[in-house]
Amino acid sequence: MDWYDGMERTVPRWYCGTGGSEARMVLETERLLLRPWTEADAEVCYRYAKDPRVGPAAGWPVHESVEDSRRIIREALSAPETYAVVWKATGLPVGSIGLKRGADTDLTDRADECELGYWLGVPYWGRGIMPEAAKALLRRAFEELGMKKVWCAYYDGNEKSKRVQEKLGFRYRWTTEDVDVPLLHEVRRGHVNCLTKEEWAMPEVTFCEREKVEDRLYKYAVIAARFEGKWVFCRHKKRSTWEIPGGHREPGETLDETARRELWEETGALEADIRPVTAYKVDDYGMLFYAGITALGPLPPEHEIGEVSFADELPEELTYPHIQPALYAKVRQWLADQKQNVG
Repeated sequence: MDWYDGMERTVPRWYCGTGGSEARMVLETERLLLRPWTEADAEVCYRYAKDPRVGPAAGWPVHESVEDSRRIIREALSAPETYAVVWKATGLPVGSIGLKRGADTDLTDRADECELGYWLGVPYWGRGIMPEAAKALLRRAFEELGMKKVWCAYYDGNEKSKRVQEKLGFRYRWTTEDVDVPLLHEVRRGHVNCLTKEEWAMPEVTFCEREKVEDRLYKYAVIAARFEGKWVFCRHKKRSTWEIPGGHREPGETLDETARRELWEETGALEADIRPVTAYKVDDYGMLFYAGITALGPLPPEHEIGEVSFADELPEELTYPHIQPALYAKVRQWLADQKQNVG
């Protein structure tokens, strides 16, 4: 099995490659160009692909030389729908992204499905580059190539790839033990996620600073909470799916009051350290919070919650599968940033 790392809308432009008369696609986002690899990119490709933190995590060995990178560009990175991720500020590639179809992927055998794979140079980690590039390529996959599903996988322990897929809205499908990694002569555990066209087409979650939105425009508070090392989720009585606690803002409430009330109503939290994370928007504005719950009690009288659960990860069956993975990923990144800043 081929395992790789790995919605801002963009308008593609056509690019006529130098290798012949066949037109090659170039995609453009705010900060990036996705264009075909050329052998002239070998030196910059080697600069990033020689780093042992890049390839081995995705199942391929470090590049040994510029000539090695040139050969790989010629034999692998020149495949259809494979693109150099070019940082506009420098005009140079910083990574690679592509779609694999047909015999090139064993995650699916359908003609209307494909696999997303990517890698990024270490100096550009943590800048949101891969989600930005992937959103452009997903748009092409669903709107122009006629894909119904896009698959993506990562090896156990590759948390960076996992977070990218969460941000893009991919949903967990299965885990495979003892996956052969032929290029590294290893066996690993692999996780497979999928994004359908219907899920992709749902409203996108965008984030912004709290102060940049008028207070009166906030309609919701969502509280990603943990208790005794576990994430807390709730299920409404009339549903079989799970949610991150949260709900509508009542007239006259501050956002912080909404967060505290909703957390109590949906989890029974009696004591919690609640902190704002970021503002977000789907159709209306909401505020995302993180809560460290220290004391739980019974749910309030006449509550709407059928069950509260505690888990290590986001549940598979979600009430809002196009929204909650993005909120969950945002909180996890915020927690990681807080830990780094303290350290």
